[in-house]
Amino acid sequence: MALLVSGPYTAEILTAAGWKSLGTTEDGVVVECSYLSQEIRGDRLGDTTANVLYRGARATASFRLIEWTAEGLQELLRLWPWNGATKGQMANIGTFAVVTGDGATDPARSFRFTTMLAGVTPYQVTIHHGILHPGYPLAMVLNSQLRVVPVQLLMLPKEVNNTWQLWTEQQSPP
Repeated sequence: MALLVSGPYTAEILTAAGWKSLGTTEDGVVVECSYLSQEIRGDRLGDTTANVLYRGARATASFRLIEWTAEGLQELLRLWPWNGATKGQMANIGTFAVVTGDGATDPARSFRFTTMLAGVTPYQVTIHHGILHPGYPLAMVLNSQLRVVPVQLLMLPKEVNNTWQLWTEQQSPP
């Protein structure tokens, strides 16, 4: 399943001081979700799958920042690799991404995308807990051309009203 959010969106990251702008996306955000399962097989049918047990979901959000803010990019770089302060310095092995669950001080942060065009739905997408996707390189080319920063987030679930959510959508402006 994919949620294609078209057109430019503003991207924000939640910090202890509140929402900070990351900048503008090139053409929205691609949210991809797939379910995880365990196939059930039995002797009677050989290797034939007889049933499937749902085991959870995996969701990512991909976007390209074209008009990024230096302050926002610094916040994004603080998420790699979860050390919170020094770029290029590794965190302690075994550090969890979600500690307090507030979405502002953990390595897993809240992200908010708001459309820049009238009449586009969803108006706003909020990722409750996102981390830089493990194994996805955070790359930025430093040259005289438009500096595009491709980002991919892995979404982690957050419990909201006894329901586990990866993201929420607001269909129209408040």
